[in-house]
Amino acid sequence: VIQRRAFYAGDEWRFGRWREFKATVDGSFAWGSVEVSLSMDGQSIADCDIATDALDTDAVARAARLLRGASIGNIAAVGDDNPIVADIVNLINSKI
Repeated sequence: VIQRRAFYAGDEWRFGRWREFKATVDGSFAWGSVEVSLSMDGQSIADCDIATDALDTDAVARAARLLRGASIGNIAAVGDDNPIVADIVNLINSKI
């Protein structure tokens, strides 16, 4: 019982897989605000988590997928026709 209690009380169980993010960028746009948390692996983005109040969650999820594995020196190359994705990419490019 004690082991089970410790397991279910842990952050990994309560919040899903636990990640350490190395950079956080936030911004506001006409469509909503974002907070982008990035985990780096050398010069590339190992993981990306985007918190937002935007109604178009599909575009935000697409931005996160496109950013994973992208090179920090070439984030502008992550392109998409969606203006929300473009705004998120430009935000990161301007702050990192």
